[in-house]
Amino acid sequence: MLKKQNRLVSQKDFKQAFGQGKGVKNAFLYFKAAPNQKGRLRFGFVVNKKISGKATVRNRIKRILRETIRQELPKRKEIGFDVTIIVLPEILKLFPASPRAKDIKSQPIQEEVIQNLNLLEKNVFSRSV
Repeated sequence: MLKKQNRLVSQKDFKQAFGQGKGVKNAFLYFKAAPNQKGRLRFGFVVNKKISGKATVRNRIKRILRETIRQELPKRKEIGFDVTIIVLPEILKLFPASPRAKDIKSQPIQEEVIQNLNLLEKNVFSRSV
């Protein structure tokens, strides 16, 4: 589980990260990052009902995202940014027509998360420090 200190929880934090942040987008994930005063990376996840009407599918995607971020955090430098990860409807192309939670495989999602984190470090984090 992602530590509480590394999570965005309030609507205010989400709005700030989304409204003032710089974005990085690839196949089916959109990352928005904005500086914070906390001195550490914090993440929030958005999986819209457009992805699936089934909460189990949306929750499975969020669990994969959280676990990938938890594994990647120790490899990243500690800087103060709030990052909102938005899952785009294009993710549905990875799965069968009407996916069930057990159909959601973690590997392609993990690869995209790592790729976007690398892009954020290169294009957003390094320019703000």
